[in-house]
Amino acid sequence: MYTIVCPACNCENKFPRLKRDIYRTRNTEPDGHPLEVKWMVKSEFPEWLTPLNFFWGVCERCFYTGQLDDADFRQWEKNSKKFLGMYHDGLLDNLAAQADTGQGPMKAIIKGLVPEDPFGTAIAQFYLGIFSECLKTAPIAGNIARFYLRIAWLYRDAPGILQQFAANTGIKEVLEEAGPIWDKELPPNSSYPLPPGVATNEVGALRYAMAYFEWNFRSLSSASYEDEMRLMVLIAEIGYRVYELTNEDNDFQKGQTLFSGSMQKCLSVINDKTIEGGAVNKAKDSLEKLGERGRELGLLKQRRDKGQDLPVDPVISPLPTAPQNGSGPSPDAPEENADTDVVVAESPPPEVEPAPAAAPEESLDSLKQKIDQMD
Repeated sequence: MYTIVCPACNCENKFPRLKRDIYRTRNTEPDGHPLEVKWMVKSEFPEWLTPLNFFWGVCERCFYTGQLDDADFRQWEKNSKKFLGMYHDGLLDNLAAQADTGQGPMKAIIKGLVPEDPFGTAIAQFYLGIFSECLKTAPIAGNIARFYLRIAWLYRDAPGILQQFAANTGIKEVLEEAGPIWDKELPPNSSYPLPPGVATNEVGALRYAMAYFEWNFRSLSSASYEDEMRLMVLIAEIGYRVYELTNEDNDFQKGQTLFSGSMQKCLSVINDKTIEGGAVNKAKDSLEKLGERGRELGLLKQRRDKGQDLPVDPVISPLPTAPQNGSGPSPDAPEENADTDVVVAESPPPEVEPAPAAAPEESLDSLKQKIDQMD
């Protein structure tokens, strides 16, 4: 168990501690979405349970939310001046005060935290985490992007392994009600590519993820060529997925731009005689992958123009798309108030056999108790 004092209201909270080898993933999609999770313990877990259900530490009093795999959050008291100094003056105190008044976006979102609804609970926790990140004077672009991408994964899982919960969840209504409060209380930041908001479907979450990964890319200052190319491939794959879901011409054009711009970057690395070794090999590998997927995107567009391979239920998202540019991602000068570290989808661990399904009647609380006992 982790015991963490909330940096906002000083409430002591206990959270499950997952060992790094307690699970493995198998069969990931191009944007990193894992299709299978195998829990490496004797006790059986329901197939819908994933590490995303244990991603966050949510304060039970004020609902400040931090990543449990973030050592700075877990040990913030060791250097409290540095940690608290990352936040706007007074906003953590305001969070604690709102816990007593029952006001604010966190209070509105926690209506979705229902133990019997792990789907809605997981999504609500991610939005609590995003809002907590946005209380910082310099929110980390890569973090916000990762959080939105994982929200998109959760929405993607809804028709499958989470369908027994997603069909009856009230999270969409909760988020729609919380949205105006979120917009009103979100601290302004002129560096945002678009203000973080509440997405109620996969497309909306992917649009936010793409915008913030592009911001992350533009703000890179010291990342390796390999990291740059991994991030470019991820952004292009997100663009591909958006077009798959929407069938909108603008999204196809955006996807084409991402693939072509990323391929140009790979070619520049390959042709640069001052770059040697692993970076060149990674550029060649990325160029091949990008070329193949770019051709697949073009063929998909051709089939759809003929009325073939259309999405069953195209999603029209009201959210603004990420900024368009003519050459795909490009490493401009670092932007102010932006993350300077590349954040990419994790490489999948070695493949394992599919996880056995178990009865879904258990609540999240009982499953957390199982995991606590294994620590």
